[in-house]
Amino acid sequence: MNNSITKDRNDKKAKKKSIEEFSEKNLEHSYFKGHQCSIPNDYNIKCGKLRKFILYLTTVRSGDIRARHMYRSYSELSAEIQNHYLNHPFAIHPFSRLRVAIEILSIVLFITCSIVNAIYAAGTQFNSYCVFVVTVCEALFFVNILSNFFTGYVDGNTAKHVVLNLNKIIWRYARSWLIIDLMYFFGCFVPNEKNVHVDCTTVLVKVLKLPTLFEYTSNLMKIMEFSAITKTAVEVTLLISNYLCWNIQFQFYVEYVIEGTYFPDNPNLSSWMTISHMWNSTWTRRLTLATNRAVGMLRQNSNLHLLKEGGRFENFFIISWIVGKVVVIHSTIKYMIMRFGQESARAKYFMMALQVKAYVNQRKFPDRIKKKILQFYAVRFQSFFFVESRMMDCVSGQLREDIIMHSGRQLVSHVAFLKHLPRSLHLQIGTKLKVVIFLAGDIIFKINTLGDCLYFIDKGTVAIYSESGKEIGHLKDGDYFGAIALVMKHRFRTTSVVAVTNCELFQLDRKDFESTIAVFPTVIEMMKKEALHRLERATVIDEHHKAELRMGKENRDSE
Repeated sequence: MNNSITKDRNDKKAKKKSIEEFSEKNLEHSYFKGHQCSIPNDYNIKCGKLRKFILYLTTVRSGDIRARHMYRSYSELSAEIQNHYLNHPFAIHPFSRLRVAIEILSIVLFITCSIVNAIYAAGTQFNSYCVFVVTVCEALFFVNILSNFFTGYVDGNTAKHVVLNLNKIIWRYARSWLIIDLMYFFGCFVPNEKNVHVDCTTVLVKVLKLPTLFEYTSNLMKIMEFSAITKTAVEVTLLISNYLCWNIQFQFYVEYVIEGTYFPDNPNLSSWMTISHMWNSTWTRRLTLATNRAVGMLRQNSNLHLLKEGGRFENFFIISWIVGKVVVIHSTIKYMIMRFGQESARAKYFMMALQVKAYVNQRKFPDRIKKKILQFYAVRFQSFFFVESRMMDCVSGQLREDIIMHSGRQLVSHVAFLKHLPRSLHLQIGTKLKVVIFLAGDIIFKINTLGDCLYFIDKGTVAIYSESGKEIGHLKDGDYFGAIALVMKHRFRTTSVVAVTNCELFQLDRKDFESTIAVFPTVIEMMKKEALHRLERATVIDEHHKAELRMGKENRDSE
């Protein structure tokens, strides 16, 4: 009886362990979009359930496309999580689940406040409800202010990284949005005649938060991977709707400030509210007329005959009309740039895509190969097409050298042996590099095949496999591989390499390698040393894996 109970407990533990391992593999699988990673995770975090849940909310989320662009391998992502847990336990990662939730909440609160404030400015009957909604929204907005003291930020232009140091985060926030956020938070609307000027000032302050709204919206659209057309449509809609809300508010507050109260006894005869008999009207009629005026300022020169009444002009009307035209022109230009600014390259790309589709249909390729060919062209040209060689032929001299050096600067900064070569040789190597594309899952080369080239990784991640099929490790942007076959006498590949993500590589052929890099003995010795180190490591891991396979086979045979 006891043996059966013990066996059941062991089975449950084994099942639980397998579920945890399966979940971890699924994380790796989803991170690489199809690659079943077999590298053991060296960044095991041991903590309580509550701490794990907090870490789950505050650390980087692997499904975030911004994280996938910054951390190109699962080991790099795990290292970031480990660094977050050990060195910055109170920080919030900008790519975390909690941060995304806070930004979504802030977007909803900001839009809600804009609409409710417009109703409040127009209303005389439902002010208490508006004040309650705005107060709740501002209380919830305080969560965003608190989180900004703990949320990291992305720093760097070329080599971007996330800063999680709390001192740097607080100092950066204090120098940027802290004061405006506090003014936004403490700006409460109270229906009292003495607070007319305060309310108007608060509305002005809240306009300053518009850049934050667009920043949060842009982040959300990146995460959801919206297309360029959808992004432009959302931004333009957000811009116009905010213009209408703020215009409606200012229409009323300008009149309130001039009168000095919300309920004047003898209103100015030149006021648009007096002319339209709105002072004693319902809030719905007020809001409808103000919305009509705001739309008129946005789309055409409507109601200009009402500008002059009693010898004075409405300066606000003129300013709002000008701002409305700026909004329309900005939205139009933004759409035209998005749609037609790069049309020449787009048109050539789509013409080429049609030719490729016609080619694969004519050759009657299976669907798998068709899909892969189209995916290759999409990755290679990114929906744009131009012949780089023609462009390079048009430039010469210093400009050509600057372009080549700019393209290869990442190689020079990451690859150790290239740093020991003169600048003139960097230019010579740069002219001989060929861009090659490998899709996720493609085999770049196999073990024991003749090696005739060296690869530098410009973009992407590759996995290295030993002879027995054991995954040894990953290489990412700035790394190189394939050098062992070029510097050793046997000239054969000692490992297999597979593209984990879509990869853009620089290929240097053997003859170009021998005519440039191989003429420097010190560099060759350095490469041989690194090659031997990699070969020894791969051999040791491969022998361990073979031993494990033999033991597993023996155990199965004995059973």
